[in-house]
Amino acid sequence: MLFKREHLVAVNGFDEEFVGWGHEDRDIVERLFKIGVRRADARGSMTVYHLYHPEHDRSASEKNLKLSLSERPIKAKQGLVKCG
Repeated sequence: MLFKREHLVAVNGFDEEFVGWGHEDRDIVERLFKIGVRRADARGSMTVYHLYHPEHDRSASEKNLKLSLSERPIKAKQGLVKCG
């Protein structure tokens, strides 16, 4: 993902309440969408690399799913500025 710093600050960054990987990405996309940030296609304008990594533990998946399905505020509680 690539987004402007001002947008990241507006939603208080990634929410550290999530454990493990994946759900925090979906959460920030939804919160950015709520403030009017829309997806842009950058294909052909940059090179993207993904570093290989082994599978991560998915034991927190159910907790993360419940958290991501709950009503989420636009600003992260545990983001750039800790609010809770």
